Amino acid sequence: MRHLKRATALLCLLIAILSCFNMAALGVSTINVQKNSSAAKTKGDYMCFYFKASSTKATITFTRKKGTLTVSKNNIKDTYTIYGSYEVKLQQCDNKGNLIGSELFKQDVYNNSREKTQVTFATTKNAYYRVKVWSWNPNTVAKSYLKNNIMPGVNNLALSIWMAGKVNRIQTGVSVWTSLPGCTAGNASGCTLYTSLG
Repeated sequence: MRHLKRATALLCLLIAILSCFNMAALGVSTINVQKNSSAAKTKGDYMCFYFKASSTKATITFTRKKGTLTVSKNNIKDTYTIYGSYEVKLQQCDNKGNLIGSELFKQDVYNNSREKTQVTFATTKNAYYRVKVWSWNPNTVAKSYLKNNIMPGVNNLALSIWMAGKVNRIQTGVSVWTSLPGCTAGNASGCTLYTSLG
């Protein structure tokens, strides 16, 4: 009878320990940071993830995939296959995800010609951080790509009537993502990523 009580006590202790492990946040190698929502398609939206710093610098790699941006005006539609643009904001938090202090850092992840962009954050070793990733408003993306002359197939300096029509639609029309672009965050160095804390 005494052995049965001991075995039962050990089993209860093992279950309690395993329950604690299941409740703890588990580190991941990559996190999807492109929200799939109607807001993301029409006006921009955001997603958050967390990391624990293991050094005084943490580097995250943002890997993007192209989406389909449709620009329309007066029932004329143009479509462009382009990368999305994002704003990355950093703020310290505790190990439950509660924010501490004010925003520490922000940077745009914006590059039409490269799939991967690395962002390095100055961090405190063993501290936790929340990263908020805003996907830009598609109208802003279209106008910015036009201004920087990187919208595929559109030259805003060309004088043809056909090109002028495309430029005018981007400048004054409505842009939406008909197929959302993709963006994932991955640990490059100096940190462990989490989808949630607590």
